[in-house]
Amino acid sequence: IADYHRAPTLGWLLIVFLLAFVIFGGKKGVKSLFALLISVCLIAFVLLPLSLNGFNPLMVAIGICLISAAATMYFVAGLSKKALAAILGTVGGVIVAGVAAQLVIFYAPLTGLSSEEAQILRGSLLVVSPKFYSGLLAAGMLIGALGVIMDVAVSIASAVSEVAKIGHRTFAELYESGMNVGRDIMGTMTNTLILAYTGSALPLLLLISQIPSTKLVNLDLVATEVASAISGSLGLVLTIPLTAYFAARLMASEPHC
Repeated sequence: IADYHRAPTLGWLLIVFLLAFVIFGGKKGVKSLFALLISVCLIAFVLLPLSLNGFNPLMVAIGICLISAAATMYFVAGLSKKALAAILGTVGGVIVAGVAAQLVIFYAPLTGLSSEEAQILRGSLLVVSPKFYSGLLAAGMLIGALGVIMDVAVSIASAVSEVAKIGHRTFAELYESGMNVGRDIMGTMTNTLILAYTGSALPLLLLISQIPSTKLVNLDLVATEVASAISGSLGLVLTIPLTAYFAARLMASEPHC
């Protein structure tokens, strides 16, 4: 006996999720599922094969993030100014998160080999440059932050769009509205991202809770989790003014100065 047969339980859970998504989401829910399917296929059939064939995982991940963002915004908001503003804001946030991740990996430095899975991967491949694993780490940071960045971007773009529909609004008024919404959701979304990383690392936190703090922060495994959370949060925070700017510029009733 190799293991428990868990596929039926997971299958029923997936069916319940899909039904709930379609029932409560309606047509937009179905479109969102298509966008999710595209993102999963890009990771499974583009990122993983290209990474194993020697391509820089970070560069591939950036391309996948941009395509995934564009597809998601198209299915959610259609061909509209709202979708374009959300896409531009997401692109800016993804670039910031990617640059921050790459910088901290280079200057810390982080090897990308802190997890057991990475060690197994290194043992299973014959010849792979150390840069491959650091690139893989940066790609993981980027993809981990993408969902929250897109959520923030589309929320702000939608808010600005609704304000613009009420009446004639200037660029300054729409930008201020977008920033007000962004400030409200900034704290909760940052908490969401950081708590997601913290929740996945709870066994690690319990294991190392007795280690002195000066040594703790410098551990590769801990530094990797901290860098992932902070670089993603940085991209999230800067997505707010970028999306507010693009949305206001696209939807303002008069040219901005």
